[in-house]
Parts: sequence; C-alpha cells; structure tokens
Amino acid sequence: MVEIFMTSWLTRKVVREPEFFRRVPAVLPDWVAYAGRRRNVPAAPLRDAVGAVKRYRKEMLAAASDPDAWGPAKAFAVAAQAAGVDLSDPDAVGEFVERYNDGLAA
Repeated sequence: MVEIFMTSWLTRKVVREPEFFRRVPAVLPDWVAYAGRRRNVPAAPLRDAVGAVKRYRKEMLAAASDPDAWGPAKAFAVAAQAAGVDLSDPDAVGEFVERYNDGLAA
C-alpha cells in the first residue's frame, strides 16, 4: 500500500509544488504507524510499511516531477495553471478545455 500510494496514486493525482512531495517522507511514517495501529495491523508488517516510506522516497520524487507519470487530470491541471487559468473560474476553465482539446487533437 505504501508503494502504491507514494509512487502511483500521490504522484499521478496530486498537483502541488515540489516541496510538498519532498516533505511527504517526513510525515508519512507517522501517519502509516497511526493508521496501522488503528486498524490493528500486527507489529512486524507495520514496521515494514513504515520502512517502505524510505525505500520508495526516490521513486516517488522522480514520478512527481515526471509529466509522463502523471494522470490526465493532473496533466490538465498543471497545464491550466501554467497558462494562468484561474481554476476556480468555471468560464476560464471551460475556455481552456476547448484550447487544450484542440491542442491534443492536432
């Protein structure tokens, strides 16, 4: 679960600055330990899960900065932000969708 979360889900879906991803390994071990205790995960597998955070750190950071590893929604959101689109403005997003789709179709 830690590997999937760090190297797939988080990096494909979350649009944040690089500093966010650099901080994940600092806080994730405590969250994994807390969640494991709440779910009554036995001690040995829980230690392995907490240790996995360190093992997948480099892979997560590489995927977070690799546009080829992003999901389509993240790629779209990053492109919109780079174009200066206010993502809270439905009209601006709609206009960008049209331009974005035209570019993809070309």
